[in-house]
Amino acid sequence: MHRVHAGLLFLALPVALSGQGVRRLRAVDFTLPGIPDKADSSVVRRVLGAPDSTGKGDDPSQASGELPAWWYRDLQLIFPDGQQLNGWWITGPSRSTPRGLRIGAPRSDIRRLYGSPTSSSGDSTFIYREPTGGEHPRYLFISVAAGRVATLYVGRLID
Repeated sequence: MHRVHAGLLFLALPVALSGQGVRRLRAVDFTLPGIPDKADSSVVRRVLGAPDSTGKGDDPSQASGELPAWWYRDLQLIFPDGQQLNGWWITGPSRSTPRGLRIGAPRSDIRRLYGSPTSSSGDSTFIYREPTGGEHPRYLFISVAAGRVATLYVGRLID
C-alpha cells in the first residue's frame, strides 16, 4: 500500500511543480553578469576586456544605428554618451540572459523563464519591464521568428 501512495505522489510531483509559477522579476534579471548597473566603459573593459571592435549601433528606441557600440563575441554593448553602458544586444547563442534565455531558444522558453510579459505583440515580440526601475527602468526586449528567439536586448531606452 505504501508503494502505491509513493508512486502516486511521484506522478503528481511534475503537476505540482508546474503550478509554482515563475519567480518574480528582479533587478538582477536586467544585468550583464559581473557589470553593475550604469557602469562606465572602464568597468566594462576591466570585466570583459578590450572589445573585439567598436562602431555604431542602436537600441530598440533608436533605430538610427548611430549610438556608440562595442562588440564582443555574441554581444553588442550600447554607450549612448560614449561612456555609460545603457544596454546590450545578445547576438548569438554563446551568451544568455541571467535566467538562461539564448538566441535560438524555442518560444516556449520565454514564458517558462520569465512568465507573462509586461507587453507583447502577438507571438513575435515580448517586452519585460524592471519592476523597481523608477523613472528609467530597464527592459528586456525579445523578438521571435519561426518559433525561435531571434533578438534579445536588455537595458534602458533612450529618451
